Amino acid sequence: MPQTSLQTAKKPNEYIIYTYKVFDDERFGVNRWQKLNSFCGLDIALQEAENLFRGQDFQKIEVVKRSFDEVKQKYISETTKVFQRKSRAQAITALGSAAAGIATLTMLLTVLQ
Repeated sequence: MPQTSLQTAKKPNEYIIYTYKVFDDERFGVNRWQKLNSFCGLDIALQEAENLFRGQDFQKIEVVKRSFDEVKQKYISETTKVFQRKSRAQAITALGSAAAGIATLTMLLTVLQ
């Protein structure tokens, strides 16, 4: 029996934006996310996610591609892009590391003179 066009039609990819107001990497499974919107095109979804991230209302934003696997007959989700702000502790650690590096370089240049 030949397949109809409805049976062979490929289901389009969907790009979903998930947002997190507060996100903690160490507390996996506890973070509260919200499905904000979904789009048919990756470019539009990325542009919208970037605009949301610039607004600074969210600490983390994920763009997830949802596609239908014809062989397995199920939907597959994969994270396409993540926008995430560093926590205050991460920023302080990075700043401390940079200061230590500058101090070491200054001391080395002083010794070499």
